Amino acid sequence: MEVDWNVDPEVNRMGWKALNSVPGEVSARCEKLDLIIDIGGGSGSFGNKARSSHPEAMVVCIDLEPRVIDNDVRHILGSGLDLPFKDSSADLVTVHAMLHHVPDELDKALKEIKRVLRPGGFLIIQEPLDRNPFANIVRKRITTTHHDEGEKPLPFNDLEEVVKRYFKTDRVDHHFITFYLMPHIVPRMPGPLKGITRALSRVAFKIDNRLLTSSPKSRKWAAYVNIVANNP
Repeated sequence: MEVDWNVDPEVNRMGWKALNSVPGEVSARCEKLDLIIDIGGGSGSFGNKARSSHPEAMVVCIDLEPRVIDNDVRHILGSGLDLPFKDSSADLVTVHAMLHHVPDELDKALKEIKRVLRPGGFLIIQEPLDRNPFANIVRKRITTTHHDEGEKPLPFNDLEEVVKRYFKTDRVDHHFITFYLMPHIVPRMPGPLKGITRALSRVAFKIDNRLLTSSPKSRKWAAYVNIVANNP
């Protein structure tokens, strides 16, 4: 069964606000930010968020299917496994939901990022994980127009291991247990139930945050992870 990729904007903003703020937070820590490489970013909007503290920075998005919009991002058609950049040329590399498209080539992808990221530069990775029970149930039964056949959510331990192989981990945040699917559920509710489902989404979001903060063991069920690392 295939369905359209459709989310409720209000619920989606609430859930992704913290994740979307990470590039700006990292940018504020950078004294120098001339080149930002956004790998697999489509429109480049994720990497572009890092310009909040450095509006002069150049953002270059490399993607196999670039989506050009008017956001002052330079686009390159290409693969994250073979970056067309000089060694140590980037100050920040952002990778948003790209690595799970190449689950068997994580080492190659991270090694290539290591090559282009200057010493002291930052890497931001945000990826879906493979142990969220709610997401896994849906993935087995439903495909969407937004997903590719070969993509596969990542085991956190595998991702963490390969990141640590090349970089020094600065920050790891786990996100979403019960909330993950709520932005997709709300639009599919009949009109009178939409408001109730949005209210349930807010409750689920708060419960997830408290659980993931207070109980490290619960993080194995997280649907998404944010990793910030630097190139020592």
